[in-house]
Amino acid sequence: MAEPQLGAVPFAEAIAHLRQKVRLPTARSDDLHGRVHAKAFTVAGAQKAGLLADLHEAIVAARAGGQSIGQFRKAFDEIVTRHGWSYHGKRGWRTRVIYDTNMATSAMAGQWQQFQSTAGTRPYLQYQTVGDGRVRPQHRAWHGTVRPIGDGFWDSHYPPNGWGCRCTVRSLSDVQMQRDGLEVSPTPAVKLTERINTQTGEVYGKVPVGIDVGWDYNVGKAWLGPDFALADAIKRLPAATQAAALAESATLSGLHQTAPFNAWLPRAAAGEIQTAGWLPAEAAVATLEAAPASRPLIVVAGDTAASLGHALQDLPLRLADLDAVLQDGDTLIAVPRAGAAFELRPGRDGAWYVTGTRPAVEATASLKPLFKRR
Repeated sequence: MAEPQLGAVPFAEAIAHLRQKVRLPTARSDDLHGRVHAKAFTVAGAQKAGLLADLHEAIVAARAGGQSIGQFRKAFDEIVTRHGWSYHGKRGWRTRVIYDTNMATSAMAGQWQQFQSTAGTRPYLQYQTVGDGRVRPQHRAWHGTVRPIGDGFWDSHYPPNGWGCRCTVRSLSDVQMQRDGLEVSPTPAVKLTERINTQTGEVYGKVPVGIDVGWDYNVGKAWLGPDFALADAIKRLPAATQAAALAESATLSGLHQTAPFNAWLPRAAAGEIQTAGWLPAEAAVATLEAAPASRPLIVVAGDTAASLGHALQDLPLRLADLDAVLQDGDTLIAVPRAGAAFELRPGRDGAWYVTGTRPAVEATASLKPLFKRR
């Protein structure tokens, strides 16, 4: 299989990443930062639902249609005029930030999904820069670094690693590694530095040197992982902005446009229910063929989350790569190609709950098969 390439359009995974984003109105660029941006579409200062929706549709259209920044700017100008929006910053700079950021993050999120599907035959990733004089010194130092796809290095250093970062990665097979004379690189030394917002005094914590504040996460993992960060981010918004964000949840586009999600989000943001994440029904039904299309998957927190550990972060990927779905009474057993099987139990609220694992997958062989890959 040909390795995924940045900019290879049409790019279904990148388009899906943008379409599935939740629109969150924000007053300032630092109202939200970090991994929540993998789930949320924001434009600093765009607080009206209609304005934000139009900007969202414009950037999705730019990705889906392979539009240049010039074409996006024409759409941007029309939207600004129609809504009478007085934005901060010059037009060229503002449109460049919106366009470049969404194009880069969606491409890398889409690539991560592709990399996961080929991880069995292409188990390595190599960090790459564009190689010109604008490359940041720290990013240049990472150029050529080869680490296994599951290595923790990619949790914080998977591009883009800052505003305007043009770095990418490529996947490698064992054959390519041998052909190109490559070896797995030593674990790169990661130096941390304390970052503080000089205007608000907010302490962002320690961030790896060479990575901008809020960019030290893997956009692909954050997109495909549970949505617990989304509700937490909304919870921390100012009251007026939070109300607008919750109101917007009723008109979400893409896979999140379901009544259960609209009911879950405000309750999770208010702290009324403890959930580790949300998966839209369509994402699960693709392989959990026995699940009703109207039923989403909610992953419960608490003792169950603690027992599952890091598996929660990879749950969507596991559901997308199942060997089988078995039935044990009302419980479904999702059997991934590797790792412990998940038990999914239906709840009274129309959700599937992950209630535990079955390490011995062989023990499920006598159960009723609802779906088998082989």
